[in-house]
Amino acid sequence: TNFYAKIDPENCTACGECMEICQMDALISVNNHTEVLRSHCIGCGNCLNVCATEAISLLKTGKETIPPKDSREMYKKMIMERYGVLGTLKIMGKAALGKKI
Repeated sequence: TNFYAKIDPENCTACGECMEICQMDALISVNNHTEVLRSHCIGCGNCLNVCATEAISLLKTGKETIPPKDSREMYKKMIMERYGVLGTLKIMGKAALGKKI
């Protein structure tokens, strides 16, 4: 997403509820308080919803990403990222000729 979790150490009681619900293991306990691993956080907000002290907020990341409009666009983007321009053209050529990809 375009967000990441931020924890206010003043309000955090280190209860661990957020760590339990985090599907990405992006929350860790350090010196009796909780910290967010930005490299793991996907900004889903699950931790935000279980925090009794409202110590967690979601902040915008520096760049905004727009998801593909449909599955066809998603697969095109994935192929481009994986194989580059020339690899994508090769795959599209095979598909146009009816060959197995």
